This record gives sequence, structure tokens and C-alpha cells, in this order.
Amino acid sequence: MKKWKLLAVLLSVTMLGAFATTQVANAGPRDGASFSLVAFPVTEGEPIERGVTFTDRLETTNGVPIDGWDGGRCINLSPDPEAVDQWMCEMVVRLPDGDLTAAAAVDFGTIVGDDWQIVFAVTGGTNAFRNARGEIIVEPGPVDSGGVLVHFRLRGASSAY
Repeated sequence: MKKWKLLAVLLSVTMLGAFATTQVANAGPRDGASFSLVAFPVTEGEPIERGVTFTDRLETTNGVPIDGWDGGRCINLSPDPEAVDQWMCEMVVRLPDGDLTAAAAVDFGTIVGDDWQIVFAVTGGTNAFRNARGEIIVEPGPVDSGGVLVHFRLRGASSAY
């Protein structure tokens, strides 16, 4: 009899797990947010020990200023202080609906010309972004704008710009 009870419990757990997985896989757009902003440098490459910091002001892709900013730091992980291939960057994005935090491994040697991307993994958030996960992709901005495009591809968030 114990064998059948154990089998029933295992079957129930398996069915609940399958149901939960199906619900996550079927999560629709209401469970995510995708939007793009343009970031313009306020400070660039401010030196700190073994790295640099940065801050940017933000606008929509239509040129409307956002009441927010982004900023962070990049730390050189190489023992060679002149190396550009082993950096760890952390970023905070403050938006009217909440904050996002993100991190990326960066090889600055690959960031040349107009064909590059830095992909940050979202590590946390507050308010509308409390359960956010996903990516923040930074790439060259509109020609001669002086800014970079910042694409937000988020799950578990409910904000858009």
C-alpha cells in the first residue's frame, strides 16, 4: 500500500511541475516588457581603482527626455592594467517605474566602429521591475547622435517607454 501512496505523490508532484512549466512557457506579452531608450554620456571613463565609472542621461527613441539615468562601473579583471579583454561591468538603470540592475562580461577590444553589442544580464529590480529578468543590450546609437541605443528585453516586468 505504501508503494501506491508514494507513486501517487510522485505523480501529483510531476503533474504540478509540468503544469507550472507550461504556464511559464506560455506566458504572454503581459508578463514582459520590450522597449528601447537612447543613453547620452554625462560622465565617461571616470577612473577608479582597477576600473572606470560612467553615468548617462536617458531619452526615448523619439527624443523625449526620461526622468531617470543609468550608471555603473567596469572593473579590469586582468592582472595587466593595460588589458582591455577581461572586464566586468555592473549597471543600474533608474526609470520612473523602478530600478534595474545588470551585469556583463566585456571585452573592450571588440567595441570598435559601428558593429558591436554589450549584453547585460538583468540581476534584479524594484517596483515595476521587481521580478524582472532578461537582457539589456547596448549598441551604437543613431549616427552623429553621441548616444547609444539601450534595448530592454525583460520578462516579469510591466513597464514600457
